Amino acid sequence: AQLSQELDLDPDDKVALAREIFAFVAREIGAMRTVGQMDAVTVVREGRGNPMGRARLVCALARVNGLPCR
Repeated sequence: AQLSQELDLDPDDKVALAREIFAFVAREIGAMRTVGQMDAVTVVREGRGNPMGRARLVCALARVNGLPCR
């Protein structure tokens, strides 16, 4: 929740909200190529993640901002 507060997102514009969350993760979270599972907390803690870990972070940020995500 703290990371989401740092983003300063507008919860009323859902499209802009989704784009901003995606752009934030792409810009701020480094990519790594591993096969192991990573959760959103680990990705935030390490500042980098594999594709699935980064996707989990996008979903976690979306959900905490009221956007459904799978």
